[in-house]
Amino acid sequence: MAENFPMNEELDRAYAAGIVDGEGSIAVARKNHILGYSYSLSVIVMMTDEEIPLWLQVKFGVHIQHY
Repeated sequence: MAENFPMNEELDRAYAAGIVDGEGSIAVARKNHILGYSYSLSVIVMMTDEEIPLWLQVKFGVHIQHY
């Protein structure tokens, strides 16, 4: 995909935002600890086609988990 559609950094970010908006979700979790709280952020994109998640991995260094 990336070879067929060369993009600049601003377009890459806009494209990724559209993917998350249309195919994903954003979650914040809070965990209790003795000394307070810790927080984690997850951005999840679930797709049946692997091409776009692989592009996100190459472009932004995200972790891909297969289900």
